Formats: sequence, structure tokens, C-alpha cells
Amino acid sequence: MSRRGWRAFPAFVLLTVMLSAVVSWTALATQAKVVHVVANHAEPFLEFLNERKAVFEAENPGVEVEILYQPADYVTKVQLMIAGGIPVDVMDSTHSFMVFSFHDTLADLMPYFRAANYNLDRDILPFAKPVMMADGRLLGIPSQVYAPVPAYNRSYFEEVGVAPLRTLGNEWTWDWLRANGARLTKDVDGDGVADTYAVSFSSGITRVSTVVHQAGGSLFDSYIHPRRALLLTEPVRTGLGFFAELFERGVATLQNTANFFGQRQSAIALHVGASDLRFTENTPDEFEFVAHPRGPVRAGGMIYFGPFHVPAASTQQEWAFRWIAFLALNEESQIRMMQLTGRIPGHPATLRRLDAYMGTYDPYMRSCILQIRDACTHADSYPHTLTEAEGAIGRVFNTAYNNVLRGVTPLETFLETVQPLIQMELDKLFAQ
Repeated sequence: MSRRGWRAFPAFVLLTVMLSAVVSWTALATQAKVVHVVANHAEPFLEFLNERKAVFEAENPGVEVEILYQPADYVTKVQLMIAGGIPVDVMDSTHSFMVFSFHDTLADLMPYFRAANYNLDRDILPFAKPVMMADGRLLGIPSQVYAPVPAYNRSYFEEVGVAPLRTLGNEWTWDWLRANGARLTKDVDGDGVADTYAVSFSSGITRVSTVVHQAGGSLFDSYIHPRRALLLTEPVRTGLGFFAELFERGVATLQNTANFFGQRQSAIALHVGASDLRFTENTPDEFEFVAHPRGPVRAGGMIYFGPFHVPAASTQQEWAFRWIAFLALNEESQIRMMQLTGRIPGHPATLRRLDAYMGTYDPYMRSCILQIRDACTHADSYPHTLTEAEGAIGRVFNTAYNNVLRGVTPLETFLETVQPLIQMELDKLFAQ
């Protein structure tokens, strides 16, 4: 080799090394891309995701998370993206979880869950498992807990001399409502119509399932993709009959949440969510929250989970799992979700330590959130039933049940009429 060749050699080596470094960096930079298609969860949830995306990407060099917002026709658009070969790695709509799990097109997250040393008993709420799991597979991870729980006007309770519900313990029951309903119902102006009822509740099928549960039964044979309606069973008669009884006694009305907080529509509202705390800001009354009352068999109410899930078509299932685990099984992420959106975490460890993260909260608001947390995580809680027939079933059930509450239709007539109609809607799904 000539002296000129020797002089050129180091430059050649340097160029090769530099090219190798560029290739290696490029490979690292494109190691994985996770596409998270977001449903209509409002701007604060998007802010949460984008904030956590920056942290996740910093902790995982070479991994990119792309946030795509689809506020309308979410499931249809996701299905079209997948059919067209457009990557979709994470979804976050309860409806998409329902549709994709029905068609068995969700990825099994259990291998990644176990490999990361997570534990089902420690990291997944027990009452989420009936819908999150199928045949040993883990199909989703709860992002939050949301429950319509009882709220009561403590100021009003004190005025009429009734012990606050939070002091009752196991005495907070259906029988307590029967015994105290008249004391809590007031006709202030003397026109023969109550101005404040003892209790109000939502009469739609998803909400009234609480009293059926408390009577020891269920409206359907499964919490996910049920095949049989159970309206002609005794627990359904008992539960729905209890609500009708409260109406007949003149101590109950249909819930209007704004009027409950602002106009004393009722002393107790059975179906209030954490998002309704905004109504407490402009009223002098003080409110508290409790778990659902105990019926003949148990207490407890229905919980929504907003599960993160991964389509089976995803080519980035492991990184998709890591991303949703970072969102849903990480205390820092769960607390930031609560701080930015007001949603209550669905991660058990975070829920247990929630108070430790709320030092800057207004004391009254902190107390309300912790009370809702306790009501949501009651041992008798159960999951919201997921079926694609929910809309059609609601149209059959809701108006007809209101006629029962108004005394227009006998309960048994209602049950015998709607049972075959609801069963028909379920049958349609499995006949496709």
C-alpha cells in the first residue's frame, strides 16, 4: 500500500464507523412505533396521554408512541384502519373492547403481564376480572374506575334529625330506606307534592341492575356477551319490585343529578359519579358518598373500567402492552390521570394510597373523592354488563319500566312482556 493509501485509511475507517453509528442510531430510533387510537375522552385525557408519552419515550429510547384522536364513530374507524392495513396497537373505548372481544380479535396480554412480573391478585381489581379475562387470557387492563354510587345531602339529614348514612355501617339497607323514607320526604309548600323526596335514582337498565344484584341475582347470565336474559327470576322480581315499592310509598322520584345537588330534589341520589362533583361547587349544602345499601343478599354496585386493550392485528403487541401498563399499572401515571382528568385510578395499589397523593386538594373535595373510592371498591362491586345489544335492550326496557314505577303497568306484566323481547335481541347477536 502506498503512503497515500495509508494516509487515507484512517479516514476510511472513520467514515465506516460513522456510517455504522448512523445505521445503528436509525435502527434504534425506529425500534418500535405504538399507535394509540383514542376515543372521545375529552381534552384533559389527551393532555394526560401526551404528557405520559413524553415520559415513556424518554424512558424507552427508540420507541415512539403516536396518539391518534378519533372522537366520532370510533369503533367503525378503528375497524376500517385495521382492514386497510393501517397500524392500530392500542384502543381505549369500552365499546371497542366489547366489539373486539365479541369477535375474538383482541390480543392476549397475559404472556407480557406475567413476563413483567405483574400479579392478577395484586394488580387487577377482582371485580374487573369477569370482563377482562376469558379462558385464562387477559384481554384488557382497567384504566380507571367509574361507578354511579349513592350520594346524600348531609346538611339536609342534619336538619331533619336523621343519622348520616356514613355512620350506619351495616344498617344501611333496603329496610333502612323503608323505615326512614317518610322522615326524609318533605312537602315544604303544602301543595300535596313532595319538594324533597327521600331517594332518587336512574331507571335505565344499567343503573337498576344494582338492586337486582343486591337481591342476589343478575339481569343476564354473564357480565360479558350474555346469551340469556333472566328477567323472570326471583332476584329480578325482588330488585325491580323494591324500586317500584319506593315509588308506591311516595318517597322516591327519578333522579335529576343537577337538581339533587342544587335544589334538594331528594335526600339521597343512588346513582352519582365522580364527574358530578362539579355540582357541589355552587351550593351551601354538604354532601357525602357511600356504598350501595345492602339488599336481601348483598350490597355493592356496578363499576365501569374503561379498559385499555390491544387488537390481535397489532404487530407491536409487546410494546403496546408496555405502554398501557405504563398508563394503567404505574402509580405516577395513574395519579397524573386523576390530577388532569378527575378520573379515579383503576390500579389497586394506587387506590390504596390515594390519600397520600392528595395533600394539595381542597379538604372537602379530597374527602368526597376518597368516599367515592371506597364506594367503588366495595367487596360486593360488580362489572357493567357488556353486550352489543345494550342499546336495543335499553330501548325495550327503559320506557316500559318507567310505566311500572308510575303504577301504569304491573311488574309481572312488564317482566313477561320484555323478557322475550330482550332475549330476541341477544339471540340476534349469536345468529349472525
